[in-house]
Amino acid sequence: MNAYYSSPSGIYRVTDSTDGKVDLSLQLLLSSLTSINVRGDWELSVVASVHDGKVFGRAIAQALTGTHKVRLMGHESTITIRVEKVLEEGAGAAYAMRAEYDLTSALLFDIGNGTTICSSFNNLQITSRDYAPTAGVERLIDAIATSDTVRAYLKRPADLHLIRSGIEKGDFVYGTQHPDWNFKEAYVKALPEWFAQGLKPFVKAAETRVPAATAIIAVGGGACLPGIGSLLAKKNIAVPTQPRWQNAKGLYEIALRLTSRV
Repeated sequence: MNAYYSSPSGIYRVTDSTDGKVDLSLQLLLSSLTSINVRGDWELSVVASVHDGKVFGRAIAQALTGTHKVRLMGHESTITIRVEKVLEEGAGAAYAMRAEYDLTSALLFDIGNGTTICSSFNNLQITSRDYAPTAGVERLIDAIATSDTVRAYLKRPADLHLIRSGIEKGDFVYGTQHPDWNFKEAYVKALPEWFAQGLKPFVKAAETRVPAATAIIAVGGGACLPGIGSLLAKKNIAVPTQPRWQNAKGLYEIALRLTSRV
């Protein structure tokens, strides 16, 4: 958020480059430590995940591993990171939900910002995996920003960040300077169109596995979108509690299991 306000057109996001997750993995991990009590020395054992582990796994492990001297919230810290594993995205979510759902033959949809991933599981083993790099929430945000309704009011396409912020807050308010207007009308129109054009064909591609599926689940930030639950329910896709945190929760549990063996 601070980076955006400092330079709205100069920020570098994970989704701005195919190497974004590698380039920013260390920065994202270190910045997350500012939400925890400050300390001088840290030793972290990390289990990470990425949408294509075969392509990016080794690079992410290399980017994170090592001893890093940084300033966190004004305090000098030395942080030593050991990467235990880099898993395919969704593996953590499956581990976290293993007691809640029957994963004998499960389908997991991970709806992210830039990418939607469909993984088939035999219990905790991924048996197949497909991902669509153009079916993420960013396409929905772009459709809203350039919609006729929004452009008619603003006289130009909207700022993508402010559209995202309004969706995440759930009030559809656009920034701070338009208190008497919101983009809910544009959102309500764009959501089913985005689902039909982006996600629905992707869901359809997995339909050969649906009849034997013991569970069909959607996680990721996209599963938190207002109103998407009813669209997913029509496809018998369940949304667990706190869907955006399931993958991280499972990775944490895996890390605890691995480090307990040391």
